[in-house]
Amino acid sequence: MDQKRSEDLRIQRTHRLLLSALVDLLSEKSFSDLRVKDICERARVHRSTFYTHFEDKSHLLLFGIQELMDDLIHSGDDRSYPAFLHSVYRILKYFQRNQQEYTRLLLDPKDALVQRLFHDEFSRALKSYLRDLHPTMPAREIDIISQFFAGGFLSLVTQWLSEFPDRSAKEMAEELAPLTFRVFLLPKPKDKA
Repeated sequence: MDQKRSEDLRIQRTHRLLLSALVDLLSEKSFSDLRVKDICERARVHRSTFYTHFEDKSHLLLFGIQELMDDLIHSGDDRSYPAFLHSVYRILKYFQRNQQEYTRLLLDPKDALVQRLFHDEFSRALKSYLRDLHPTMPAREIDIISQFFAGGFLSLVTQWLSEFPDRSAKEMAEELAPLTFRVFLLPKPKDKA
């Protein structure tokens, strides 16, 4: 059991090193200009180790986005407005802390694949969140809402980081949360006869 745990810790450490190197490098150049070799050199990880864990740099990025979205959009049991506001704030604060990297990723036309990955993973995480909140809501409705909010939210983050970087994550959350809280947490309206 100790050997299994130490292997798990080594895997987690390798993933952290590679993701950290990727994020560092994204502040210097676009994703399309990065090479696996660059990531490995920055992480001080051998290329064969990289390929043991990931198929290519896109797979590493996807893994990182999935981890991020699952962490940031963890629903928990608290359905109150303060809890929702805090979740929105956490997401916005993360993007603000990593403003340089995400502004480049979300705006660079050469990184359309990255933008699509972000949208798809944000949508996936929102679907999971909505399924937890509304277990009886039809899957098609959940899909529409999650696609709509993923696109809108990423567009808002992009505009905020590029055009209004002096606005705090707290200010943005306080404006955005009231607009979205009702959509996510109120029951579906009943049809009027």
